[in-house]
Amino acid sequence: MNKPNNTLSDEMFQTIFMQAGDGIFLIDEQGVVIEANPRGCEILGYPREELIGKAVMSLHPADEINHIQRQLTRLSAEKLVTIESAYIRKDGSRVPVEITGKLLSNNLIIGLLRDISERKKAEKATQELLATDSLTGLYNRRYFFSIANVLISESARYGKPITLLLLDLDHFKKVNDSYGHMKGDLALQHLANSIRYVARTSDIAARLGGDEFVIFLPQTDKSQAFCLAERLRTWLLKNPVSNSSEVFFISASIGVTSTPVPHQTISIDTLIEQADQALYKAKQQGRNQTCTWSLTENHPPGKDILSTTK
Repeated sequence: MNKPNNTLSDEMFQTIFMQAGDGIFLIDEQGVVIEANPRGCEILGYPREELIGKAVMSLHPADEINHIQRQLTRLSAEKLVTIESAYIRKDGSRVPVEITGKLLSNNLIIGLLRDISERKKAEKATQELLATDSLTGLYNRRYFFSIANVLISESARYGKPITLLLLDLDHFKKVNDSYGHMKGDLALQHLANSIRYVARTSDIAARLGGDEFVIFLPQTDKSQAFCLAERLRTWLLKNPVSNSSEVFFISASIGVTSTPVPHQTISIDTLIEQADQALYKAKQQGRNQTCTWSLTENHPPGKDILSTTK
């Protein structure tokens, strides 16, 4: 190994530099790496001789450069700055890192680099746990409401239609009474899996509670949503509840509502109320069907029209 920079030549610091569990980089006033320790090379996947002489900004992904540059301007006043960012490894993969930069008296910067991949994985797992329903694996009520309002605002801004499906299982209490609560849980999981099978990747599906489920369909008009609802309804009729020792089928009633285009921002509560009215109509008319809620230009204000299919 070449002799490190004189700033790190003291024996104690040499030992720390070589054996540290985090990456350590020395960067000159032009932003060029002039020294790197073994752990730093390991994190980025470069041999030392390839890292030396590289502009540190060339190691960051393009979407992080402005963020890094803004934070570096704080060094002159604060002397020590800690931020989260990312580097691009030699193999092209992205590694999340925590960087602590310190401005030295000779205007060099010493950077401490910590790989936080495991921390980020744990944070993601925690977020997913907080966002999902434990039984079905779909989003839970709280997460659904938080993301739905964001999607509604985007839809209004760009003049795109949005549609909501509200559904629940027909005679779910009878399923529990006839087959037991464990089979009832299997029925709910089967419905959730059926939703995943029918829905598109852009759709947001959630369990609101009990046997009530909702699907938010961005950039989707009423006729497209109606087709999806019918695919789901007929799929359930043809496919028995999976993983059950007893063969039984479930059916669902579905309410559909959709915004006109263009439209003003509408609340998720209003959309669910409209879909719930359509769902109630489906149940009134015998269940196992899809009903839609809509307003027409020639319909008196304040009234709603419900159309139905079986």
